[in-house]
Amino acid sequence: ASSIDAVAGVLVATSNNMPSDIETLWHARDGGSLPSRPEPPMFTASPPKLGDPSGKDLVGNETALKILTMLTAKTHDGKSLGSALLDLCNACWMMTALKEEEILKAQDSLEKKIIADREAMEVDLDARASVAGGALAAVQQANEKERNSFTAQSEDQRKQLLASGAWEFRKLLYTQQI
Repeated sequence: ASSIDAVAGVLVATSNNMPSDIETLWHARDGGSLPSRPEPPMFTASPPKLGDPSGKDLVGNETALKILTMLTAKTHDGKSLGSALLDLCNACWMMTALKEEEILKAQDSLEKKIIADREAMEVDLDARASVAGGALAAVQQANEKERNSFTAQSEDQRKQLLASGAWEFRKLLYTQQI
């Protein structure tokens, strides 16, 4: 268990400390737009469904043959490399699936918060308008400004979450590649 914790610690440190030259390349790719997730991902949230277990429909005949040769090769002590490589791929798929779930939960949580905040704001705005009396037009104008401001803030929060998620997937990709 302690060796697993040690390896997990190294992976977390690695993913959090992406080299600056790689980050610079990502920023250059983004230009002035929001960051996006790496496409296509190295590993999707679920392993690919193959019609042929050799994987030739994904990578082609020649590469599939090389992969099969490597998977069936024996080490100096007679063990197969294949199971370790497949375990590694399974772990990468699992890492991606966990990151997907984490991002989806964060998005869901943000949407619920925005909805609750909007409902509370609308109650306050309605209360303000109900006691406005002769200044109703001015209060309605102020309420509309507050609604627009809230909408803009909500969009900014969504964009920040998307950008953060994109960087999380970029760090995951970097970790999977090393």
